[in-house]
Amino acid sequence: MPSFQRLLSIMENDLEDDVQKNKSLNVIRKGLEIRDPGCGDFWEDFMSVCSDANAVADLLDIPATKVSKWASIIREKLKQVEDTDSQDTKPRSKVISTGEPIADPNGVETSFDGPADTRPMP
Repeated sequence: MPSFQRLLSIMENDLEDDVQKNKSLNVIRKGLEIRDPGCGDFWEDFMSVCSDANAVADLLDIPATKVSKWASIIREKLKQVEDTDSQDTKPRSKVISTGEPIADPNGVETSFDGPADTRPMP
């Protein structure tokens, strides 16, 4: 049986993984919001610039092997954002009327007076 400390350690590691995942997805979302619709895609342009991995690596003073992996990582994260966003747009349940409305949403009075405690005061 695992100890409480072990359980806590596992939960903290999972939480840190989730935070890191959310950070990268937030960066991807921010990149998607940079340009107005119809003005091109930021991430496609970024990956195009990074296609010359040696030059970018020299510019940023990092290994070229790291830069060469960016395009695949960005595509993977873009897919995750797309999947996450499509799951968030599930159809909402319908509102079912429970009877005649007390007040019209447009501000027009109805013929229904309703219970005494819901009637407007004269």
